[in-house]
Amino acid sequence: MFKKRAKKLDEAMGTQNTEPKLINEDGDIPDVELKPGEKKSTFEKVIRIILLVAAFGMAGFHLYTAAFGLFPAMMQRGIHLALALLISYLMFVDVKKSKWTLLWVLPAIIGCTAAGLFGLESESMAFHVFRPLWYELAAGVGLIVLILVACYKQHGLVMPIILVIFLFYPLIGQHLTGMFATPAITWQELVIKQTFHTEGIFSTPLSTCANYIILFTIFGSFLEYTGTGQFIIDISTAALGMFRGGPAKIAVVSSALFGTVSGSAAANVVGTGTFTIPLMKKTGYRPEFAAAVEAAASTGGQIMPPVMGAASFIMAEFLGVPYSTVIKSAIVPAALFFIAVLFAVDLEACKNGLKGLPKSELPRAVKVLREGWYLAIPIILLLVLMMSGVTLHRSAFISIVAMVIISLITKRMKLSQIPTALFKGVASGVKIATLSAGAGIVVGTLAMTGLGIKLSSILITVANNNLMLLLLMTMLASLVFGMGMPTSPAYIILAVVVAPALVNMNIEPMAAHMFCFYFGIMSVITPPVAIAAYNGAGIAGCSPNKTGWQAVRIAAAGFIIPYMFVYSPTLLLIGDTLPIILNCCTALIGAYFLSVAMIGFFKNNLNIILRILMLAAAVLLIDAGYITDIIGITIGAAIMIYEIIKTKRQKKNVAPTAPTA
Repeated sequence: MFKKRAKKLDEAMGTQNTEPKLINEDGDIPDVELKPGEKKSTFEKVIRIILLVAAFGMAGFHLYTAAFGLFPAMMQRGIHLALALLISYLMFVDVKKSKWTLLWVLPAIIGCTAAGLFGLESESMAFHVFRPLWYELAAGVGLIVLILVACYKQHGLVMPIILVIFLFYPLIGQHLTGMFATPAITWQELVIKQTFHTEGIFSTPLSTCANYIILFTIFGSFLEYTGTGQFIIDISTAALGMFRGGPAKIAVVSSALFGTVSGSAAANVVGTGTFTIPLMKKTGYRPEFAAAVEAAASTGGQIMPPVMGAASFIMAEFLGVPYSTVIKSAIVPAALFFIAVLFAVDLEACKNGLKGLPKSELPRAVKVLREGWYLAIPIILLLVLMMSGVTLHRSAFISIVAMVIISLITKRMKLSQIPTALFKGVASGVKIATLSAGAGIVVGTLAMTGLGIKLSSILITVANNNLMLLLLMTMLASLVFGMGMPTSPAYIILAVVVAPALVNMNIEPMAAHMFCFYFGIMSVITPPVAIAAYNGAGIAGCSPNKTGWQAVRIAAAGFIIPYMFVYSPTLLLIGDTLPIILNCCTALIGAYFLSVAMIGFFKNNLNIILRILMLAAAVLLIDAGYITDIIGITIGAAIMIYEIIKTKRQKKNVAPTAPTA
């Protein structure tokens, strides 16, 4: 019912509820197609000019503050949100249906003005925060409404529904009893708390977007325009293409590398899948499996340091730790995930007798490196700067400048392409900005009602202090909250709603936040709302639901690894060296056992009993205890030895073929 009404609303307004097409097929700044003899209207020209000026102004503002220092908190965030809303609503304009264009032009102006007011006049407004002026309240209400609409237009109904529930909860909660009751609050106080302070819309999520994320979306856009993405695919193809199931392994490695700077699993699928999925199908992989491999690997790209879908910066803010600590903690789990996916695709290739690509079809690694080695310099420079203590925004700025200079010198990019790359980077950042502002509504509600603490208490009470039950409930909550949402806002909501319950059960804070983050990410391949799987299925031309379940099977390690590092924080490189090494080794063994159980193959096809036993062996290795490790390894090793002996006997029993005369 909601979808039908939303569709009718979109049709009436002359827009569709899909992601705006920001760059045309030639990679140019978007333009409107004209019929023969048709001329652009003055209105169309004006809108286009304003849109481009706003986008380049936003890019210039953030590059300037990255180089010379950030503005005061409310000013930085206010200007960022003002420009983001202006650009968002101008992108909704359909100049061919001028009857409805004012429905988007007026909100663009209002949203920009309202956000700018809170950003630029925050100091003077603080003096009369208890008796705000009528236009300040009107600006607050307008800002909230426009953020909700922008989230809906850019990302569908899921996020706005969640935001509306959290927005109105303080007004409804005062009429409730029990744990969900809240203090009395008026709508004026609600608006003030959400917009006048850095506790609501202008809180940590928007701060992270305004300070860091927008710079990394610009960085990622330049990576695309300089051909770095193709360079990554070529290197992966040259290194792995000749091995058994080579195309699937290319997909895994290229998605891991591409995902280091990609802010979206869905974008990762499109960026690498258009090459890898047809290649996998060509070499014998079933369409569903090919699409699922790309979806699983692209999802893993979001847990891959250093960017982690931009959530690494936000996690550092929430935990109050250096960014380098988050990156260090994420390395081993990410490596385990991708190794487990490689195990799965290798076993599938062996099961179906799939070979690698002919050597004649592979690019030469030496040639690829010789022609494009310098493309890796900005990425390496970014990592070195961030890990050496340079601020994140300054590191991003230096890396962007280095990339532009290198690309112009090597003629990888023309001077005329710089504005286009900037526009696309800003456009990607704008979508995250509106979501971050929306996530701030959740943060504000939790702060003013204490709901976060109550939800944590409820989860712990229902779990009856049973850690495993609490983890299972948290996993389900994370999968639900993450449905249909990009990486950063999904993590933000989970960090403020669910993670405190785990921390209250004496779980290491880093492990608690990583646990929620992982399952928020896994929701993009978990049916029914499996965005990454749907994108992969679209490229492969197969069933989205079948692709989703296949992706869950391939990425099964992603559902086990979080339990491993909760029970053994050594996987997050927390603790002494020897336990870290031992637990990493047992985790690797467990990942292989899990892949064998999911694919159902080791030397031969495994029957259901052996698969269940192998799954049990993998689960036993979750706990870092020596007894469970020994039992798990013994069960898994016994099954593998049994299959090896069975295979040898089968070969002996095969009668030799008699020679022909």
